[in-house]
Amino acid sequence: SGIENSGVSSCFEIISMCFLFKLIIIYLIVLDSHCYTAAYNYFCGNDDWCEKGKHIMCDTSGIENSGTFKRHMPSTFKIRWMFLESHNQFRNEVAGKLKATRMRNLIWDNELAFLARTYTGLCPSKPSKCHKTARFEKVGLNTATQDGSNRISLESLMSTSFKKWREENSESYKILTHDQASRVGCAIGYCADCTGGKDHCYFISCYYDMDYKEGVEIQDKGDKPASKCNFWDSVQDEKYKNLCRNTGKIFQGKT
Repeated sequence: SGIENSGVSSCFEIISMCFLFKLIIIYLIVLDSHCYTAAYNYFCGNDDWCEKGKHIMCDTSGIENSGTFKRHMPSTFKIRWMFLESHNQFRNEVAGKLKATRMRNLIWDNELAFLARTYTGLCPSKPSKCHKTARFEKVGLNTATQDGSNRISLESLMSTSFKKWREENSESYKILTHDQASRVGCAIGYCADCTGGKDHCYFISCYYDMDYKEGVEIQDKGDKPASKCNFWDSVQDEKYKNLCRNTGKIFQGKT
């Protein structure tokens, strides 16, 4: 009898510990989200901060919905890794081909991902016009939409979107391969009852800490890729040999 009671007590303790552990994880996730959002400031009361209409975080009325928002794809480590790998493999390829001397590998940025999550949650009919942040004055955006009668796999979404963004000389390509870019944040939104009578539509968007401007060179080219990494107080990356290692440092006003 004593042994049975001991076993029941042990099982109860294990269940209680598992429940407590889950509560702690949920608390940390909520706290982490609150810390990020509470730290962001988009100067919504300042009409002069945005040159092109209202900031997307202040007023979304300028973007019509092209579907009914259902949910976001969770920003798991796997999905973040897939986004970063797709970006950095392509940047490494372009840097080697063009002998870009100071292109860095991109790292994930939570605030840019927060912007992307907000934007894709609108089932947006057009790109946002103003999306700069207090840290980044010139924020770039790449976005793609896929729809159809059936659901689309994550791999297909990523592959099709990046194929579009990689089209040479397109604005998406120039944002994707800008050597001033160092950070990216992305999100995928799923909507239903979409424009054109489609049952499903997906919005995949990435914001960058640098935008493309017409007439401005997007890479510094030389005799050898990753030969001017000291420009960023860095060295050649060990994994992406044609890129400079991203130290995480933010450089203001470097050209």
